[in-house]
Amino acid sequence: MSEGNGFHARRTLREWLFDLFAEEPADRNALMDVLRDAAARQIMDAEALNIIFGALQVSDMRARDIMVPRAQLVTLRVDQPLEELLPVIIESQRSRYPVIGDELDDVRGILHAKDLLPLVLRGPDPDFDIKDYIRSATVIPESKRLNILLQDFRNARIHMAIVVDEYGHVSGIVTIEDVLEQIV
Repeated sequence: MSEGNGFHARRTLREWLFDLFAEEPADRNALMDVLRDAAARQIMDAEALNIIFGALQVSDMRARDIMVPRAQLVTLRVDQPLEELLPVIIESQRSRYPVIGDELDDVRGILHAKDLLPLVLRGPDPDFDIKDYIRSATVIPESKRLNILLQDFRNARIHMAIVVDEYGHVSGIVTIEDVLEQIV
């Protein structure tokens, strides 16, 4: 049965696989062109295309690129009484806070605002000590790649990391939401 008779010769699996991968993109730009073409032909929607592009960009970005800088951090002091903590938490409307000692570079841990809810419901606790509620802080360098950081966040089941410069000084924080925002 030849193609001249109107019949197509049956292709071997090897030929089929070769054809399937013959047009493989040579680099990231070529891959992006293939994806743009797929979106133009409505094989995928624009939102899916943006998510894929975001995921590709994350591997090139570092913690310093997306961190909340030192000057914008909302921190709690380890010696603050509950009556002083609550207004800060309510006003800033964040869910996690670095807890510091005498200075910003003395990070003692991370406080999750939700951990204080039982205290608020029970009323004032004269024996309140924030140290009983803070969790250990994860510290990362500014140069940490976001794709690795996202993997670390998932593996350790944490949502915030303290970003430090090459001298060990706090330069900011980064959250899992910050990384996911770069993707989406």
